[in-house]
Amino acid sequence: MFAQFVVQEHPVQRDEIRIGMSSSQTGRSGFVGEAIKRGCKAYFARVNREGGVFGRKLVLVSYDDRNEPLEAVANTQRLINTDQVFALIGFNGTANCRAVLPMLNDARIVLVGPVTGAAGMRDPVQEMVFNTRPSYEVETEALIDRMVSDLKVTRIAILCQRDNFGEGGKMSTIKALKSRGLSLAAEGWFVRNSLDVQDALSVIVAATPEAVVMFGGYKACAEFVRKAKMMGLEKIPYCLLTSAASEDFIRILGDQADGTLIPEVVPSPLDASLELVRKYQADMRAADDQNFDHGSLEGYLDALVLTDALRRAGENLTQETFVHALETTDLDFGAFRVRFGPKSRDGSDKVFLTKVKSGQLVTTDKVSWSDFGR
Repeated sequence: MFAQFVVQEHPVQRDEIRIGMSSSQTGRSGFVGEAIKRGCKAYFARVNREGGVFGRKLVLVSYDDRNEPLEAVANTQRLINTDQVFALIGFNGTANCRAVLPMLNDARIVLVGPVTGAAGMRDPVQEMVFNTRPSYEVETEALIDRMVSDLKVTRIAILCQRDNFGEGGKMSTIKALKSRGLSLAAEGWFVRNSLDVQDALSVIVAATPEAVVMFGGYKACAEFVRKAKMMGLEKIPYCLLTSAASEDFIRILGDQADGTLIPEVVPSPLDASLELVRKYQADMRAADDQNFDHGSLEGYLDALVLTDALRRAGENLTQETFVHALETTDLDFGAFRVRFGPKSRDGSDKVFLTKVKSGQLVTTDKVSWSDFGR
């Protein structure tokens, strides 16, 4: 269904290096793609102010796919064949990334920093994909560990969107629970890119779980939390796994977001004690953007990793030298590290567990029932 012809030649222009992006910049997941794009552009602008990479400017060529796989495929074909980009960055959404994966392999073109923790992007190892974020399995394990170890809960339900992301979330949760002698209390499903969570709500509320882990678009998850609390599921942990959208989730829910647990893949974008964050904030301000959020910091990090490899690949840049440079990446940011290898495309397994408190994301190592109003 997604078969497309893509060329295998990815030229480097004399005065520029084109980097391609397809992401959800509008629609129900628009916050995610736009945030990633903002961070990438801020870092590339810094590189260009400093003279580029061996005198070549970095140019981000970006298209909106509205979180629809068919549009992601069309955009990717256009980026590779027409725009002649050298590499790709920051594609978001599990279904979209899975849809373009055969094209990456056919075109022999690198994708840095897909905004998904899906197993299909890393198992088996995908030669042309360099993941800067941990897998959803790692994030889920961190959440379940806190639920069981700190709160002693045994009845955990899941809310999932019906696609690869939701299916992967279910499998990750079952695995984490099984290792602790537990099983799912209930599972509710909704259609991807939809806000209709009524059927899932009925199933989960009837099961009276002690916690709910959510795998889906943040707007649908926010709708679920609002309605579930109205139906009596108050003062329990709601755990959100969704890519780069924490701040908009909080904005939508307001006070009702308090107590939500969210695993993040980058440190707080407000933590200026970290050199990475200080530089990120400075470059965002230089781009006349004072909206510091996890999504733009992730995009900034992806752009940094990609640029570091471009520089180490040397002036005579080819896909082969670029892949080799990425494989030898080892960047220590203090709070976490991004490191690849010839047979490793998972750059980081660090999860920053956060909880929403008074409308703000607070990094935490432990949770208690008081975090949920008890």
